[in-house]
Amino acid sequence: MILGSTVRECWSELISSFDASQKLSDLEVLMLFLLGNLWKSRNNFIFRDQFLPPHDIFALTTHDWEEFLFNMVSSLTPQMETHQNSPSWCYSPCDLIKVNFDIAFNVKKNFGVIVALDQDDQGQPHG
Repeated sequence: MILGSTVRECWSELISSFDASQKLSDLEVLMLFLLGNLWKSRNNFIFRDQFLPPHDIFALTTHDWEEFLFNMVSSLTPQMETHQNSPSWCYSPCDLIKVNFDIAFNVKKNFGVIVALDQDDQGQPHG
């Protein structure tokens, strides 16, 4: 459990849990989850006036990262049948472009943001 009161304290606490056997790519994935959760937290603060303390953002990040690692390991293990209760990203069919987007709008401030990412059938950014 992350207990820091600042982003710096939380980050230091989180990376101190890494041991020498973990790869740099693990840290890179963790950073992506952190950036995503910081962005979501920022949008909630701006558009919904909801503040999430740093230790809660890092707790969400740790949960997302651990779930990702679990799914990576379980995807390498042969299974007879798989059931998922939550939606997940999947590759688009060949020769099609998949576009994922997020929109946030604050009516009171008349301000909005749209972010879109298009990916080819290999999951690579298109264009």
